[in-house]
Amino acid sequence: MFLAETALSITEAEIESFVSDLQKTYEFLHLNLHESKDTFSDTNAAIWWNAEVTNSNLIGLDVLHSSWTSLGNLILDSPCNAPSLMMVNAFLGRFTSLLKEIGCKTLYYPSIALPSWNRSETAFAAIRQLREKEILNDVRFEAEGSVISAHKVILASRSLYCEKQFHGSWAFESESSTNNKPVKLEDMTYATLKILIEYCYDDHLDWAAGMHVQDEDDLSVIAEKLDALLDVLVAADRWLMPDLHLDAHRQVVRAIRFFVRPENVKQVGKVADEANAEELRKYCEEYSIENAEAVLLASVEDGWMESTTTQGICTLGSMCLLHESAPRMHTLYLQNLAINTSTHSVNIRRSLNVVATAVS
Repeated sequence: MFLAETALSITEAEIESFVSDLQKTYEFLHLNLHESKDTFSDTNAAIWWNAEVTNSNLIGLDVLHSSWTSLGNLILDSPCNAPSLMMVNAFLGRFTSLLKEIGCKTLYYPSIALPSWNRSETAFAAIRQLREKEILNDVRFEAEGSVISAHKVILASRSLYCEKQFHGSWAFESESSTNNKPVKLEDMTYATLKILIEYCYDDHLDWAAGMHVQDEDDLSVIAEKLDALLDVLVAADRWLMPDLHLDAHRQVVRAIRFFVRPENVKQVGKVADEANAEELRKYCEEYSIENAEAVLLASVEDGWMESTTTQGICTLGSMCLLHESAPRMHTLYLQNLAINTSTHSVNIRRSLNVVATAVS
């Protein structure tokens, strides 16, 4: 009590000197813990100045007079006051070891383990599950006799075509909304439709996993994979899904040397043009020009020139002279071609000779 009573007689000018002497007193006690424990164990004596500041220049008489407390009212390691206990503030905080030694209470913190991290599923993952359970699905599509359902808002968020179909001035009242009948899609396979729907629900969907060309694939398998990719390319263009359209375009380009061959380059180029796949279209165009002889031979062997009409002959002649930069079909090549196509009619070989004469 002596210290607190002495503080009452201190003037403003003496605050700095008094606080300095008080600090030295606590430091001495701190350095002599054993003796301090025997002498200052009274928990009710208000001899502890628990100020929030340590800079004596910021201390006024009101703080000097009101900051005294007893050991029994202090608690260490507390982040805040817990009436009637007071947290140990900045000035006394420097003497924690002293306070502990003479019996100051310490807040106890039980050990606790962090809960195991179990990341909850994303919103889209949850919505995918809702679709799979057919909860809140509000539109149904049918292709090749199979039906798939979805949420309009999800499709509209990923497809501008669906947005216009479901909302705005172009919106239609789908059959699904009135009589639970699916919207029939006559120009799309179910496999392609399923890819479009699932892609709307999953940005990272590996939809083309089964369409990559493998070393063991024969020509028929490669052709099937190409058809599947082109179906997705066309559908993504129609549904105005630029991300999927770009992905499908890239999938074709990655295996372009396997997919595009002399016998199918014209058809692939036509599909690329219809699907707005500009790079693929340009590739097919250049491929046809630079490999004109192989493309022509493949076309003959494929049977497209079996007609012996005048129109067929003129078409062959036009192909030979189609582009200024195309290699010229000279007489010897066409004559050899006529001989090698022995499985076709005599009229085809005669037609080839006629054209050979025309271009020689």
